[in-house]
Amino acid sequence: MNGSWRNRVLVSFGLLAFLWFYLIARSLHERDIMWLQILFLAFAAHGALLLIVGAVGGRAVLPRDEAYRPFVSVLVPAKNEARVIEGTVRSLCALDYAGPDGAPHYEIIIIDDRSTDATPAILERLGAECLITVVRPEPDAAASKAGALAVGMRDARGEIIAVFDADARVAPDFLRRLVPTLAPPEVAAVQGRKLIANGAVNALTRVQADEYAVFQTLLQRGRALLRGFNCLVGSGLVVKRDRIDRVGGWNEAALTEDLDLTLRLQLAGWAVRYCEDAVVWEEAVSTWRALLKQRTRWTEGSLQILFGLLPEILRGRMAASVTADSGGAGAEVPSPHPMSIVRRIDALYFFSGALVLPITVLSGYLYALVSFVGQVTLSLTVPEPVLTTASVIFTSAALLGVVTEGPQHPLRAAGVLARFVPFSIYQMIVTPLALYRFTRSLWTGRIEWVKTEHAGSVVPVPHK
Repeated sequence: MNGSWRNRVLVSFGLLAFLWFYLIARSLHERDIMWLQILFLAFAAHGALLLIVGAVGGRAVLPRDEAYRPFVSVLVPAKNEARVIEGTVRSLCALDYAGPDGAPHYEIIIIDDRSTDATPAILERLGAECLITVVRPEPDAAASKAGALAVGMRDARGEIIAVFDADARVAPDFLRRLVPTLAPPEVAAVQGRKLIANGAVNALTRVQADEYAVFQTLLQRGRALLRGFNCLVGSGLVVKRDRIDRVGGWNEAALTEDLDLTLRLQLAGWAVRYCEDAVVWEEAVSTWRALLKQRTRWTEGSLQILFGLLPEILRGRMAASVTADSGGAGAEVPSPHPMSIVRRIDALYFFSGALVLPITVLSGYLYALVSFVGQVTLSLTVPEPVLTTASVIFTSAALLGVVTEGPQHPLRAAGVLARFVPFSIYQMIVTPLALYRFTRSLWTGRIEWVKTEHAGSVVPVPHK
C-alpha cells in the first residue's frame, strides 16, 4: 500500500472512529440517542426512496446511437477457472457484433492469472477453435483482478473495453444492446443488468437470485432515474478506454476495482449509466463459507474506497495526485464541475451502508446493555411513531419492489421477502471481519485479494 495513500486512509478512518466514540460518550452523558435515531431515519428514507422510484418509475431510457460501432476489446480475467471458463469463452465467441464490413468487430482477451488447475490447457484447446488471445502476467505483477485487467489492457486494441467475469453468460446481442448507449461524450461507462443463472441449486443461491433480480435491479434503476450513483458491478460492463487512462488506469491495489473505477470516473466529471436491456448471467456462490469470503472482500473494498476517497466524495471532485497515490498514474480531471449533491449523498450512502447499519445496531445493543446494567434511562428525542412509520415505509417499499420485479403470486412474493430478511443479517458477521482485515492491511501495508470460487453450476441461458 502506497505510503501517502495509507496516511490518507488512516486520517479518515481515525476521524470517523473518533466521531463514533464521541457520539456514544455524549449520548450516554446526556442520556439521549437522537443521533442514532436520525442515522436510522436517514438510511431508511434513502433506501426506501431508491426502491420506490425503481419500482414505480419504469426503466430509464438511455440515448442510443446505432451508428456508434467502435472496436471492442473483451477482457476476461481467469484464475483457476477450469469449471466455468469454457462456457464463458464459447458464449463470448458467439457475440454478434460486426463492423461495416460484416466481420466481427471485437476481440477476446483472456488473462490467465497464474492458474494452477486445468485452465491453461482448456484455453489452449479453445484457442484452436475460437478467435481468442491468451495473455499472462509477469510473476511480480499485482495479484488482483485489477492487476489482471491492467495486463489485458496492454494487448487490447479497442477504444471500448468490455469486462466479464470468468463465469459470465450473455446473449449474442449483448454488445449491440450496450455499446450504442456509450455514444454521448459525457458517458464514460455503462453497466448491464446482472442476474443469477444457478438460482435453483439451493436456498442460498435462490436468495441471491432474488437479491439481484429484485433489490439490486431496483436500486440501480432508482439511481438511474434520480441521477444518483450508478455503479459498475465487475462484469457485463463497457467503458471507454481513454476514460480509464485519464483517471489513472485500473487501481491494482483495489479490492473492488469496479467500484473504485466507478467513483473515479464520476469524480472526474463523467457519467456512469445503467442499461437493463443488456443482461449478463453469472453464478452465485453456493456455500455460506464462499459467501462470507466474497461479501467480506466486497465490504472491505467499500471501506478502502470510503476512507481513502472521503474528502473527494465530499468535494465532488478528485485532485490529480490522488489517483497516483492510490496506485494509478494520476488523474486528468476534464471538468471543473463537481459531482452533484444528489450523487455525492448517494455515493456516501452506497459506500458507508455496509458499515453504518451494523454499527447502528451495535450501538443500539450497547445502549441497551448500559441501560440494563447501569439502570440508566436513555430518552428517544425522535417520537417512537416516527421511527415505526419509517420502518413500515421501508418494509412497504421492499414489498413493492418484490411485487414489481419478483413473482406475481402473493405467497411466492412474500416468500422472497421472508427469505431475504434473514439473509441480510449476514452483514452483521461480514462487517466485523471486513473491519479486521481492513485494519490489518493498514497495519501491515499489505492488501490480500481473495477471489470468488466458482463451482461450475452456471446453466445455459436463453439467447433472447
